[in-house]
Amino acid sequence: MSDASPGSDWIRPVAHELGNLLAGVRLTAHFLGDEPRQDRRRRWTGDIELLTTQAGAWVALLRPLQGGELHVGACASDELLAAARLSVFELLPTPEALRLPRTRTLPPLRADVDAVHQLLVLILTGALAEGDEPHLRIELREEGRFGVISVLDDAPPIPEIGIASSPRGRELVLGVGDSLLRAFGGRLEHAVRRKGNRVELWLRRAPRARKTPTARRTVR
Repeated sequence: MSDASPGSDWIRPVAHELGNLLAGVRLTAHFLGDEPRQDRRRRWTGDIELLTTQAGAWVALLRPLQGGELHVGACASDELLAAARLSVFELLPTPEALRLPRTRTLPPLRADVDAVHQLLVLILTGALAEGDEPHLRIELREEGRFGVISVLDDAPPIPEIGIASSPRGRELVLGVGDSLLRAFGGRLEHAVRRKGNRVELWLRRAPRARKTPTARRTVR
């Protein structure tokens, strides 16, 4: 299924961001090969894993950002969160650093599953990169025709920057995320909390499948 293209306004900053991430991988790998201390090798290996996870998510978003087909359909919130957690699990300092809703789920949501997955990965890894002991929490709620996935962190505030301001890092994720979600009827919202950020993915509820009417049998 093809929806409206989110446009190519973000291609240049995304390309710069991807280049910076890959340059960081190259530089860290160079130091890793010459480092005798095991604790530093472990830390730098973790840094490489984080950078490559972010780079992979940006690469996956390049095609839809350039007008590639969006595969929009019904998706389950619990499956989205489970996949995102699996993608970042090895990057967590402890399993408790990311808390998911234990029982609450949302009705089926209308979205491109891969695009939403990559956005969640970028939101989570952006927060993980900000500190040694990050704490993240995901909450779910319904707002009218929307299901809302909220990611709460204790990282420094994310500045609100537009395309003309050469956004990068977490602010770039906010801009790209909003453009992509709007392509299939959603949006991304951000608010600075007393300590940290709240990033919300607003996704429309998927339409209910229509039941095919059955022919009535005439009893004679």
